[in-house]
Parts: sequence; structure tokens; C-alpha cells
Amino acid sequence: MQILAKYHTHAPVDVIGMATELGLNVWGMPSLGPRISGKIFRDPINGGPSGFSIAVNSTEPAVRQRFTVAHEIAHFLLHRAQLENGDLIDDTMYRSGLSSTEEAAANKMAAHILMPFSLINTLVTNGLNSVDALAERLQVSKTAMKIRLGIPT
Repeated sequence: MQILAKYHTHAPVDVIGMATELGLNVWGMPSLGPRISGKIFRDPINGGPSGFSIAVNSTEPAVRQRFTVAHEIAHFLLHRAQLENGDLIDDTMYRSGLSSTEEAAANKMAAHILMPFSLINTLVTNGLNSVDALAERLQVSKTAMKIRLGIPT
């Protein structure tokens, strides 16, 4: 997808810029609840040109917020028909109508959005070869970076 490639040239990937270009508004909200990381929802008043917004729990660490935005972007790209029909309600604890396959697909795409192998390879070529250094440069958790690299956590 061209929009992903556009944002995969510089680290860290600008997920807010990507969401905006996709027509999604992103809102930080501390009131989502202590165990809810985020959700994508129809928002005809405050949503972006797509008519959807992403709400992110602003009390969570920045790396978690970035992954949440990428995860919700992935749902928008992969499951837009379900979003349009109102069949998809997404948060970290409640997945209405979602199979584990759909969630796994969204997580896999979120990892690709934040940690594309092309960018990881460029960073390694430029001397960043530890999990810690790569995670810091890409602004993701060490656990997410290990999973992306296939290193047991």
C-alpha cells in the first residue's frame, strides 16, 4: 500500500500523520478506563474525513499508545466493511464480533506499520543492532521489537 511505504522511510514511523492522511482523527483520552488501550469508532461530528476517530488511552506509555494507534489503523485498513456496518467495536478487553484471526491480523499489520523490515534493515546497516537500540529508535516496546524480530520473549 502506497501510504504505508510513504511513512516507512524515516524512524520513528509517524503513525499520527498516517492516521490523518487516512482520514482518521486521533484523540488522547484518559477516561477510556484503566484496562482499555484504545478503540476506533464512527465519529460523524469530530471524526476525520473518513468519519472515524481513534481514541487512545493517554495514561498509557507512549510506546503503547503508538502501537494502539497502529492497531486501530490496521483495523481500518483490514476490516473497514465491518466498521462501516457498525459490526466492529474494538478495545483491549472487548472484541465484539472479532475472531482471534482478525485480532492477530491487526496486530501483525500494526507491527508492520511501526517496524517495517525495510526500516529495521536500514537501521541495522547504520549500526543499530541491539533490540534496545532498535526499540528506542522506532519508539516501540522492547517486547514488541523482540516479537517482530522473532526473538523469544
